[in-house]
Amino acid sequence: MLLLLIFLNVLALMPTYLLSEETTLAVTIVLISIDCLVLFFYTQLRIKNKLVLILINIGLVIRVILLIANQLYGLNILHDGNDTEYYHKQGINFFYNLKNGNIDTLYPSLLGILYFFTDSNRFFAQFLNIVLYFLIFIYLNKILLMNKVKNKIHIFILFIFTFFPQSLIFSVILLRENLVAYFVIMATYFVLRYLRNCGNSNAYISMVFILLASATHAGSIVLIFPLLIIIMLYSPNEKRFNVSIVNLMKTTGFISVVTILVILFKDIILRKFIKETEYDNPFDRLNASRGDSAYLTSINVSNNFEVIIFSPLKSLYFYISPVPFDWRNVLDALTFLLDSSIYLLAIILIIKNFKLIKSNPFMLFLTLSFILVGFVFGYGTFTAGTAMRHRYKVISIVLLIIAISKGVKKDENFNYR
Repeated sequence: MLLLLIFLNVLALMPTYLLSEETTLAVTIVLISIDCLVLFFYTQLRIKNKLVLILINIGLVIRVILLIANQLYGLNILHDGNDTEYYHKQGINFFYNLKNGNIDTLYPSLLGILYFFTDSNRFFAQFLNIVLYFLIFIYLNKILLMNKVKNKIHIFILFIFTFFPQSLIFSVILLRENLVAYFVIMATYFVLRYLRNCGNSNAYISMVFILLASATHAGSIVLIFPLLIIIMLYSPNEKRFNVSIVNLMKTTGFISVVTILVILFKDIILRKFIKETEYDNPFDRLNASRGDSAYLTSINVSNNFEVIIFSPLKSLYFYISPVPFDWRNVLDALTFLLDSSIYLLAIILIIKNFKLIKSNPFMLFLTLSFILVGFVFGYGTFTAGTAMRHRYKVISIVLLIIAISKGVKKDENFNYR
Protein backbone atom coordinates (compact mmCIF):
# COMPACT_ATOMS: atom_id res chain seq x y z
CA MET A 1 0.00 0.00 0.00
CA LEU A 2 2.80 2.41 0.93
CA LEU A 3 4.63 1.68 -2.33
CA LEU A 4 1.44 2.51 -4.20
CA LEU A 5 1.18 5.74 -2.20
CA ILE A 6 4.73 6.75 -3.17
CA PHE A 7 4.05 5.85 -6.81
CA LEU A 8 0.94 8.04 -6.86
CA ASN A 9 2.92 10.88 -5.28
CA VAL A 10 5.57 10.64 -7.98
CA LEU A 11 2.88 10.70 -10.67
CA ALA A 12 1.34 13.78 -9.06
CA LEU A 13 4.72 15.53 -8.93
CA MET A 14 5.72 14.78 -12.53
CA PRO A 15 3.84 17.78 -14.02
CA THR A 16 5.76 20.15 -11.69
CA TYR A 17 8.36 20.46 -14.47
CA LEU A 18 5.91 22.92 -15.99
CA LEU A 19 5.17 24.83 -12.78
CA SER A 20 6.92 27.64 -10.93
CA GLU A 21 9.04 26.91 -7.86
CA GLU A 22 6.38 28.37 -5.53
CA THR A 23 3.61 26.27 -7.07
CA THR A 24 5.74 23.13 -6.92
CA LEU A 25 6.36 23.77 -3.22
CA ALA A 26 2.63 24.19 -2.60
CA VAL A 27 1.84 20.96 -4.47
CA THR A 28 4.51 19.12 -2.45
CA ILE A 29 3.11 20.37 0.88
CA VAL A 30 -0.42 19.33 -0.12
CA LEU A 31 0.78 15.84 -1.13
CA ILE A 32 2.75 15.39 2.09
CA SER A 33 -0.32 16.44 4.09
CA ILE A 34 -2.45 13.86 2.27
CA ASP A 35 0.24 11.22 2.82
CA CYS A 36 0.26 11.92 6.57
CA LEU A 37 -3.51 11.47 6.70
CA VAL A 38 -3.22 8.17 4.81
CA LEU A 39 -0.51 6.96 7.23
CA PHE A 40 -2.64 8.03 10.19
CA PHE A 41 -5.68 6.07 8.98
CA TYR A 42 -3.43 3.10 8.16
CA THR A 43 -2.30 2.96 11.79
CA GLN A 44 -5.90 3.19 12.98
CA LEU A 45 -6.71 0.06 11.00
CA ARG A 46 -3.56 -1.97 11.73
CA ILE A 47 -2.48 -1.11 15.29
CA LYS A 48 -4.69 -2.16 18.20
CA ASN A 49 -2.55 -1.03 21.14
CA LYS A 50 -3.50 2.58 21.93
CA LEU A 51 -0.10 3.51 23.38
CA VAL A 52 1.66 2.17 20.27
CA LEU A 53 -0.81 4.09 18.13
CA ILE A 54 -0.09 7.33 20.01
CA LEU A 55 3.69 6.83 19.78
CA ILE A 56 3.85 6.22 16.03
CA ASN A 57 1.65 9.20 15.23
CA ILE A 58 3.42 11.57 17.63
CA GLY A 59 6.69 10.48 16.03
CA LEU A 60 5.23 11.17 12.59
CA VAL A 61 4.02 14.67 13.55
CA ILE A 62 7.34 15.66 15.18
CA ARG A 63 9.31 14.55 12.14
CA VAL A 64 7.07 16.41 9.69
CA ILE A 65 7.42 19.58 11.78
CA LEU A 66 11.22 19.20 11.78
CA LEU A 67 11.18 18.63 8.00
CA ILE A 68 9.13 21.77 7.39
CA ALA A 69 11.37 23.78 9.73
CA ASN A 70 14.46 22.49 7.89
CA GLN A 71 13.20 23.00 4.34
CA LEU A 72 11.11 26.14 4.68
CA TYR A 73 12.79 28.00 7.53
CA GLY A 74 16.37 26.83 7.26
CA LEU A 75 16.56 25.03 10.63
CA ASN A 76 20.08 23.66 11.00
CA ILE A 77 19.94 20.00 12.06
CA LEU A 78 22.89 17.93 13.32
CA HIS A 79 24.58 15.91 10.50
CA ASP A 80 22.92 18.14 7.88
CA GLY A 81 25.86 19.55 5.96
CA ASN A 82 28.56 18.33 3.60
CA ASP A 83 27.29 14.76 3.26
CA THR A 84 23.65 15.72 2.67
CA GLU A 85 24.74 18.22 0.01
CA TYR A 86 26.97 15.55 -1.52
CA TYR A 87 24.06 13.12 -1.86
CA HIS A 88 21.83 15.84 -3.26
CA LYS A 89 24.42 16.72 -5.90
CA GLN A 90 25.01 13.03 -6.67
CA GLY A 91 21.28 12.57 -7.10
CA ILE A 92 21.15 15.48 -9.52
CA ASN A 93 24.14 14.07 -11.42
CA PHE A 94 22.39 10.73 -11.80
CA PHE A 95 19.25 12.61 -12.80
CA TYR A 96 21.11 14.17 -15.73
CA ASN A 97 23.06 11.01 -16.60
CA LEU A 98 20.14 8.61 -16.28
CA LYS A 99 19.86 8.05 -20.02
CA ASN A 100 23.51 6.97 -20.11
CA GLY A 101 22.94 4.38 -17.38
CA ASN A 102 25.52 6.01 -15.11
CA ILE A 103 24.23 4.38 -11.90
CA ASP A 104 26.76 2.59 -9.69
CA THR A 105 25.57 3.08 -6.09
CA LEU A 106 22.17 2.55 -4.58
CA TYR A 107 21.23 5.65 -2.58
CA PRO A 108 22.34 8.34 -5.07
CA SER A 109 20.85 6.29 -7.89
CA LEU A 110 17.50 6.08 -6.10
CA LEU A 111 17.65 9.83 -5.56
CA GLY A 112 18.51 10.28 -9.23
CA ILE A 113 15.52 8.23 -10.35
CA LEU A 114 13.26 10.13 -7.96
CA TYR A 115 14.68 13.48 -9.11
CA PHE A 116 14.20 12.42 -12.74
CA PHE A 117 10.44 12.14 -12.22
CA THR A 118 9.97 14.98 -9.73
CA ASP A 119 12.28 17.70 -11.10
CA SER A 120 14.84 17.27 -8.26
CA ASN A 121 12.25 17.71 -5.51
CA ARG A 122 14.43 17.51 -2.40
CA PHE A 123 11.55 18.29 -0.03
CA PHE A 124 9.71 15.15 -1.11
CA ALA A 125 12.93 13.09 -1.12
CA GLN A 126 13.52 13.96 2.53
CA PHE A 127 9.90 13.18 3.38
CA LEU A 128 10.50 9.62 2.16
CA ASN A 129 12.93 9.22 5.08
CA ILE A 130 9.96 9.90 7.36
CA VAL A 131 8.04 7.16 5.53
CA LEU A 132 11.00 4.87 6.26
CA TYR A 133 10.75 5.78 9.98
CA PHE A 134 7.10 4.76 9.78
CA LEU A 135 7.96 1.40 8.20
CA ILE A 136 10.78 0.68 10.68
CA PHE A 137 8.39 1.39 13.55
CA ILE A 138 5.73 -0.93 12.06
CA TYR A 139 8.14 -3.85 11.66
CA LEU A 140 9.83 -3.27 15.01
CA ASN A 141 6.37 -3.48 16.57
CA LYS A 142 5.65 -6.70 14.62
CA ILE A 143 8.86 -8.35 15.78
CA LEU A 144 8.18 -7.41 19.41
CA LEU A 145 4.71 -8.94 19.11
CA MET A 146 6.06 -12.11 17.50
CA ASN A 147 8.49 -12.53 20.39
CA LYS A 148 5.71 -11.90 22.94
CA VAL A 149 7.73 -9.22 24.70
CA LYS A 150 6.13 -7.95 27.91
CA ASN A 151 3.93 -4.94 27.29
CA LYS A 152 5.93 -2.49 29.46
CA ILE A 153 9.18 -3.39 27.71
CA HIS A 154 7.39 -3.36 24.35
CA ILE A 155 6.19 0.22 24.87
CA PHE A 156 9.57 1.28 26.29
CA ILE A 157 11.41 0.04 23.19
CA LEU A 158 9.04 1.83 20.81
CA PHE A 159 9.26 4.98 22.96
CA ILE A 160 13.06 4.90 22.71
CA PHE A 161 12.93 4.47 18.93
CA THR A 162 10.35 7.25 18.50
CA PHE A 163 12.31 9.86 20.45
CA PHE A 164 15.84 8.56 19.90
CA PRO A 165 17.80 11.65 18.73
CA GLN A 166 19.45 9.92 15.77
CA SER A 167 16.10 8.47 14.66
CA LEU A 168 14.59 11.97 14.68
CA ILE A 169 17.54 13.40 12.75
CA PHE A 170 17.96 10.68 10.10
CA SER A 171 14.21 10.63 9.46
CA VAL A 172 14.38 14.23 8.29
CA ILE A 173 17.66 15.00 6.52
CA LEU A 174 18.94 13.70 3.17
CA LEU A 175 21.17 10.83 4.33
CA ARG A 176 21.10 7.09 3.63
CA GLU A 177 21.04 5.96 7.28
CA ASN A 178 17.27 5.42 7.48
CA LEU A 179 17.29 3.42 4.25
CA VAL A 180 19.97 1.07 5.61
CA ALA A 181 18.12 0.84 8.94
CA TYR A 182 14.98 -0.14 7.02
CA PHE A 183 16.80 -2.86 5.05
CA VAL A 184 18.32 -4.18 8.29
CA ILE A 185 15.01 -4.50 10.13
CA MET A 186 13.39 -6.14 7.11
CA ALA A 187 16.24 -8.66 6.96
CA THR A 188 15.78 -9.27 10.70
CA TYR A 189 12.02 -9.69 10.31
CA PHE A 190 12.43 -12.37 7.65
CA VAL A 191 15.07 -14.17 9.73
CA LEU A 192 12.47 -14.43 12.48
CA ARG A 193 9.88 -15.72 10.01
CA TYR A 194 12.38 -18.35 8.86
CA LEU A 195 13.00 -19.42 12.46
CA ARG A 196 9.24 -19.65 13.05
CA ASN A 197 9.07 -22.27 10.27
CA CYS A 198 7.31 -19.98 7.80
CA GLY A 199 9.32 -21.33 4.88
CA ASN A 200 12.90 -21.41 3.56
CA SER A 201 12.07 -18.57 1.17
CA ASN A 202 12.19 -16.20 4.14
CA ALA A 203 15.93 -16.81 4.53
CA TYR A 204 16.46 -15.82 0.88
CA ILE A 205 14.28 -12.73 1.26
CA SER A 206 16.37 -11.77 4.29
CA MET A 207 19.49 -12.27 2.18
CA VAL A 208 18.12 -9.90 -0.49
CA PHE A 209 17.55 -7.18 2.10
CA ILE A 210 21.07 -7.67 3.49
CA LEU A 211 22.51 -7.30 -0.01
CA LEU A 212 20.41 -4.16 -0.53
CA ALA A 213 21.77 -2.79 2.76
CA SER A 214 25.27 -3.63 1.54
CA ALA A 215 24.61 -1.88 -1.77
CA THR A 216 23.73 1.19 0.30
CA HIS A 217 26.66 0.73 2.67
CA ALA A 218 29.15 -2.08 2.00
CA GLY A 219 29.83 -2.85 5.67
CA SER A 220 26.33 -4.26 6.06
CA ILE A 221 27.42 -7.37 4.12
CA VAL A 222 28.63 -8.87 7.44
CA LEU A 223 24.99 -9.59 8.36
CA ILE A 224 25.12 -12.44 5.84
CA PHE A 225 27.33 -14.47 8.21
CA PRO A 226 24.92 -14.60 11.20
CA LEU A 227 22.14 -15.60 8.79
CA LEU A 228 24.38 -18.31 7.34
CA ILE A 229 25.20 -19.62 10.83
CA ILE A 230 21.51 -19.73 11.78
CA ILE A 231 20.62 -21.68 8.62
CA MET A 232 23.41 -24.16 9.35
CA LEU A 233 22.79 -24.66 13.08
CA TYR A 234 19.02 -24.38 13.59
CA SER A 235 16.21 -26.60 12.29
CA PRO A 236 12.89 -24.68 12.21
CA ASN A 237 10.94 -27.93 11.66
CA GLU A 238 12.38 -29.53 14.81
CA LYS A 239 12.53 -26.22 16.73
CA ARG A 240 16.02 -26.93 18.00
CA PHE A 241 19.69 -26.49 17.19
CA ASN A 242 20.74 -29.39 14.99
CA VAL A 243 23.53 -29.64 12.42
CA SER A 244 21.82 -32.02 9.99
CA ILE A 245 22.38 -33.03 6.37
CA VAL A 246 19.29 -31.00 5.42
CA ASN A 247 20.73 -27.91 7.10
CA LEU A 248 24.09 -28.40 5.40
CA MET A 249 22.36 -28.73 2.02
CA LYS A 250 20.36 -25.55 2.68
CA THR A 251 23.57 -23.79 3.74
CA THR A 252 25.37 -24.89 0.56
CA GLY A 253 22.52 -23.65 -1.61
CA PHE A 254 22.40 -20.37 0.27
CA ILE A 255 26.16 -19.81 -0.10
CA SER A 256 25.91 -20.54 -3.82
CA VAL A 257 23.14 -17.98 -4.37
CA VAL A 258 24.93 -15.32 -2.29
CA THR A 259 28.21 -15.93 -4.12
CA ILE A 260 26.57 -15.62 -7.55
CA LEU A 261 24.76 -12.39 -6.60
CA VAL A 262 27.87 -10.83 -5.05
CA ILE A 263 29.96 -11.68 -8.14
CA LEU A 264 27.31 -10.30 -10.49
CA PHE A 265 26.84 -7.06 -8.54
CA LYS A 266 30.21 -6.73 -6.80
CA ASP A 267 30.74 -3.16 -8.03
CA ILE A 268 27.60 -2.11 -6.16
CA ILE A 269 27.48 -4.48 -3.17
CA LEU A 270 31.22 -4.37 -2.38
CA ARG A 271 32.02 -0.94 -3.81
CA LYS A 272 33.56 0.38 -0.59
CA PHE A 273 35.81 -2.65 -0.06
CA ILE A 274 36.98 -2.61 -3.68
CA LYS A 275 37.85 1.07 -3.32
CA GLU A 276 39.89 0.37 -0.18
CA THR A 277 42.14 -2.03 -2.11
CA GLU A 278 43.56 1.03 -3.88
CA TYR A 279 45.69 1.71 -0.80
CA ASP A 280 49.30 0.54 -1.20
CA ASN A 281 49.22 -0.56 2.43
CA PRO A 282 45.72 -1.66 3.53
CA PHE A 283 46.58 -0.99 7.17
CA ASP A 284 46.94 2.72 6.37
CA ARG A 285 43.16 2.91 5.96
CA LEU A 286 42.59 1.18 9.30
CA ASN A 287 44.84 3.73 11.01
CA ALA A 288 43.28 6.83 9.47
CA SER A 289 42.04 9.36 12.02
CA ARG A 290 40.74 12.86 11.54
CA GLY A 291 38.29 15.30 13.07
CA ASP A 292 37.91 16.92 16.47
CA SER A 293 36.09 13.91 17.93
CA ALA A 294 38.67 11.33 16.77
CA TYR A 295 39.31 8.55 19.28
CA LEU A 296 41.99 5.89 19.87
CA THR A 297 44.42 7.93 17.76
CA SER A 298 47.39 6.36 19.52
CA ILE A 299 46.51 2.86 18.32
CA ASN A 300 48.00 1.90 14.97
CA VAL A 301 47.85 -1.60 13.54
CA SER A 302 50.44 -3.00 11.16
CA ASN A 303 49.47 -6.66 10.83
CA ASN A 304 46.49 -9.01 11.04
CA PHE A 305 47.35 -10.14 14.57
CA GLU A 306 47.13 -6.55 15.84
CA VAL A 307 43.83 -6.10 14.01
CA ILE A 308 42.40 -9.04 16.00
CA ILE A 309 43.94 -7.93 19.30
CA PHE A 310 42.55 -4.39 19.14
CA SER A 311 39.18 -5.25 17.57
CA PRO A 312 37.27 -5.56 20.91
CA LEU A 313 38.44 -2.09 21.95
CA LYS A 314 37.71 -0.63 18.53
CA SER A 315 34.23 -2.19 18.56
CA LEU A 316 33.53 -0.91 22.08
CA TYR A 317 34.51 2.64 21.13
CA PHE A 318 32.44 2.42 17.97
CA TYR A 319 29.32 1.67 20.01
CA ILE A 320 29.79 3.91 23.06
CA SER A 321 31.88 6.92 21.98
CA PRO A 322 32.21 9.65 23.06
CA VAL A 323 33.32 7.99 26.31
CA PRO A 324 33.38 10.21 29.44
CA PHE A 325 37.15 10.80 29.49
CA ASP A 326 36.96 12.06 25.87
CA TRP A 327 34.16 14.55 26.49
CA ARG A 328 34.94 18.01 25.15
CA ASN A 329 31.70 19.81 26.00
CA VAL A 330 28.09 19.41 27.16
CA LEU A 331 27.04 18.07 23.74
CA ASP A 332 29.42 15.11 24.12
CA ALA A 333 27.95 14.32 27.54
CA LEU A 334 24.41 14.49 26.14
CA THR A 335 25.40 12.26 23.24
CA PHE A 336 26.69 9.64 25.65
CA LEU A 337 23.57 9.82 27.83
CA LEU A 338 21.01 9.87 24.99
CA ASP A 339 22.79 7.74 22.37
CA SER A 340 25.80 5.74 23.54
CA SER A 341 24.04 4.52 26.68
CA ILE A 342 21.54 2.50 24.60
CA TYR A 343 24.36 0.56 22.93
CA LEU A 344 26.19 0.18 26.24
CA LEU A 345 23.05 -1.35 27.76
CA ALA A 346 22.87 -3.83 24.89
CA ILE A 347 26.51 -4.84 25.50
CA ILE A 348 25.85 -5.39 29.22
CA LEU A 349 22.74 -7.47 28.51
CA ILE A 350 24.59 -9.63 25.97
CA ILE A 351 27.22 -10.44 28.61
CA LYS A 352 24.58 -11.16 31.26
CA ASN A 353 22.33 -13.32 29.06
CA PHE A 354 24.71 -15.87 27.61
CA LYS A 355 22.32 -18.77 28.39
CA LEU A 356 19.50 -17.03 26.52
CA ILE A 357 21.75 -16.51 23.52
CA LYS A 358 22.65 -20.21 23.44
CA SER A 359 19.02 -21.35 23.58
CA ASN A 360 17.29 -18.70 21.44
CA PRO A 361 18.30 -18.73 17.74
CA PHE A 362 16.86 -15.27 17.11
CA MET A 363 18.86 -13.82 20.00
CA LEU A 364 21.91 -15.62 18.60
CA PHE A 365 21.37 -13.94 15.23
CA LEU A 366 20.99 -10.51 16.87
CA THR A 367 24.09 -10.96 19.02
CA LEU A 368 26.31 -12.19 16.19
CA SER A 369 25.09 -9.32 14.00
CA PHE A 370 25.87 -6.81 16.74
CA ILE A 371 29.38 -8.20 17.26
CA LEU A 372 30.29 -8.43 13.57
CA VAL A 373 28.96 -4.94 12.77
CA GLY A 374 31.05 -3.61 15.66
CA PHE A 375 34.15 -5.34 14.29
CA VAL A 376 33.78 -4.12 10.69
CA PHE A 377 32.57 -0.60 11.39
CA GLY A 378 34.93 -0.26 14.36
CA TYR A 379 37.88 -0.34 11.97
CA GLY A 380 36.23 1.91 9.41
CA THR A 381 35.14 4.61 11.87
CA PHE A 382 37.44 7.02 13.68
CA THR A 383 35.31 9.79 15.16
CA ALA A 384 32.37 9.90 17.57
CA GLY A 385 30.18 11.77 15.08
CA THR A 386 30.71 9.21 12.33
CA ALA A 387 30.23 6.36 14.81
CA MET A 388 26.83 7.79 15.80
CA ARG A 389 25.74 7.68 12.16
CA HIS A 390 26.98 4.20 11.38
CA ARG A 391 25.77 2.46 14.52
CA TYR A 392 22.28 3.85 13.97
CA LYS A 393 22.06 1.51 10.97
CA VAL A 394 21.61 -1.40 13.42
CA ILE A 395 19.45 0.44 15.98
CA SER A 396 16.65 -2.11 15.49
CA ILE A 397 19.02 -4.97 16.34
CA VAL A 398 20.20 -3.13 19.46
CA LEU A 399 16.65 -2.41 20.64
CA LEU A 400 15.60 -6.01 20.01
CA ILE A 401 18.54 -7.31 22.06
CA ILE A 402 17.37 -5.13 24.95
CA ALA A 403 13.72 -6.14 24.48
CA ILE A 404 14.31 -9.89 24.36
CA SER A 405 16.85 -9.82 27.20
CA LYS A 406 14.55 -7.88 29.53
CA GLY A 407 11.01 -8.67 28.41
CA VAL A 408 10.83 -12.00 26.62
CA LYS A 409 8.25 -14.57 27.62
CA LYS A 410 8.68 -18.30 27.22
CA ASP A 411 7.55 -19.17 23.72
CA GLU A 412 6.79 -22.71 22.56
CA ASN A 413 8.35 -21.92 19.16
CA PHE A 414 11.81 -21.73 20.72
CA ASN A 415 13.67 -24.15 22.96
CA TYR A 416 14.26 -22.28 26.22
CA ARG A 417 16.42 -24.34 28.56
